[in-house]
Amino acid sequence: MSRFKKVVFVGLYIYMVYFTFNMTLSVDWYGFGVDSSDRVYIGEDEFINVLEEGQVVHTIPVPPHRSYYFTVQADDTILIVTTSYVYVVDYSGNTLSQKDDEGASTFIKLMHLQEIETANGDHYRCRSFLGRRFIEDENGEVVFKVPFIEYCADIVNALPFVLIGTVIFLSEWEKRKKENNKPPENSDPNNPWTAWNI
Repeated sequence: MSRFKKVVFVGLYIYMVYFTFNMTLSVDWYGFGVDSSDRVYIGEDEFINVLEEGQVVHTIPVPPHRSYYFTVQADDTILIVTTSYVYVVDYSGNTLSQKDDEGASTFIKLMHLQEIETANGDHYRCRSFLGRRFIEDENGEVVFKVPFIEYCADIVNALPFVLIGTVIFLSEWEKRKKENNKPPENSDPNNPWTAWNI
């Protein structure tokens, strides 16, 4: 395999690993939801966007915490969880209830939430293709996709990790290749049979 092919192969591999990790654990993805009116909810840093036909029609503030996750419940209330508390808020952002998140169980559950069911019985799931997240319904129709500009920003942010990982991997590869091709010590270099312990 040529050096160029090695670089491309390793780069693509690290790229996929990075975005798989990013989709699962990244703090810039705060969950999603769909209510009984088929409005899509997408979490941002300090608020939740409500979209109709791809356009933001409303924003819901979230509690001031470093990290949170959310989803929309069957009664169209919004369940928001931080590292310490669980909140239930309405469409206007009014807090209806608040309690401790014992053992961070709710936080962990919403952090890994990939599929939801609405009050109408419809199913939606979050997926990713080459790191670009999108939400689709049970018929495979995409109802939301991360904007292309934001997706490009993710790629730019990933490039340093890809380059560093590629350099380290290739350096180790070449080092091991040289060690494997090195003749054993105390061998006669003029004798090809003893040089390789044959």
